[in-house]
Amino acid sequence: IHSIDAGINVNTENAEVSEFSLNGQKATSIIKESKNTLVWSVREYSYMLEGQLAIEELIRIAENMAERKSGSGLIS
Repeated sequence: IHSIDAGINVNTENAEVSEFSLNGQKATSIIKESKNTLVWSVREYSYMLEGQLAIEELIRIAENMAERKSGSGLIS
């Protein structure tokens, strides 16, 4: 089990794990079998997207969530 800084635990055994910057924040992608997971934190909030979508699509969703924050109270 891999502990992300945000306190979210994700099973990474036999998975492809990558760390990168998402909107200026540290993010982790986990690709395992048919399930992809994206985890990141903004201030005191932690977020996780998980599903059978390609990791690139999960990243686009996360970026779009950040863009919608302006005026709507979502992620910064």
